[in-house]
Amino acid sequence: MSTTASSAQAAPASGRPRTRERIGVGVIGFGWLGHAHSRSMLRIPTLFTDRSYDPVLVACSDPVPDRVEHDARRARRGGGRRR
Repeated sequence: MSTTASSAQAAPASGRPRTRERIGVGVIGFGWLGHAHSRSMLRIPTLFTDRSYDPVLVACSDPVPDRVEHDARRARRGGGRRR
């Protein structure tokens, strides 16, 4: 699932500000691979500094209710490793 939202200002390597589109991202299945994909999405700003978009996690789901609740609590605290 991806949607575009409002834009944000960014300074590319050239030094001049540029408007970036926000792209909504959804993760279905929050097991090992879901965690890997969400962590990779968080690294996009440092890996691709001259990009025209900013990814934003807008939805995640998993068929295991405890996993969803645990990860939602962790996301509200600001991340961290699963225990």
